[in-house]
Amino acid sequence: MTAHDSPVVAGSLFAERLSRGIRDRGLPLQRIKAKLQEDGLAVSVATLSYWSSGRSRPTRRTSRPIVQKLEEVLQLEPGYLVDAMPGADRMAALERIAPEELIRVAFDELGIARNPTWETLAGHQIVKVGSDRAEKGVENRDLSRATVTGQQKWALVLADCAGPIVCEETTACRLARQVDLTPDITIFEFMLDRPLEQGESVLTTQRLSYHGNGDPLFRQRYAVTENMDRLVLEVLFEDELPRKFYRTFAEDGSEEEQIVSRPVYSGLDCLQVVIDKPAPGVHGITWEW
Repeated sequence: MTAHDSPVVAGSLFAERLSRGIRDRGLPLQRIKAKLQEDGLAVSVATLSYWSSGRSRPTRRTSRPIVQKLEEVLQLEPGYLVDAMPGADRMAALERIAPEELIRVAFDELGIARNPTWETLAGHQIVKVGSDRAEKGVENRDLSRATVTGQQKWALVLADCAGPIVCEETTACRLARQVDLTPDITIFEFMLDRPLEQGESVLTTQRLSYHGNGDPLFRQRYAVTENMDRLVLEVLFEDELPRKFYRTFAEDGSEEEQIVSRPVYSGLDCLQVVIDKPAPGVHGITWEW
């Protein structure tokens, strides 16, 4: 069974049909985006490009009206694209699988290494919150060191996504592929510009943005699975700061979250936590509006 034929990773029929429709119609993606916006349907050029190349798929509930409008814009038969979308029955079945198991199976089918042969020395995650209190994007900066020669790829998993998400920019690496497992879980696989030598270190950056109207965000989470020297969590607010905020931590393998007594730094437009030698588990900042 190939990744494209598997029950977890959907096939490329939608990408094939969309790319053919765009090619036959001869419209640039910017023009297609503008026509969608005329009907109040927000989608980025990057998302359209990813859909047509198969790097991501329209799995979210909000994607269906966009795909239906694409059929009209590209002068395709009604249902030509919609019928190739990941089916509702498939998505419902996937959502009944525990997220951890779903991600594990997807990693196996996609051939993604769950434990890259390098160590993360430091991590800095920046979450951006808009004036509507919804998440607008996230930026990850990681300082890593190779423990063997040849390491080049790794994966980033985002859960509870606030709408369609796109990789906008990277430094010292590039996006190899994006897989939207469910409406709430997306896997990004990144590749360094070249393989690392043993003992060599590299600082990488990935900037991701959300396209859509998400619910108000009230927390930031970062999972630590290995020894790190330092972890920095930061939240940037476009408008006002929340009225209350605190640190949280859940031990590795535990779902019980504890409030950490150490304070959260608050600036004019940001919250920050700097953690030296973070313990394995899920570290976070929670706030109340």
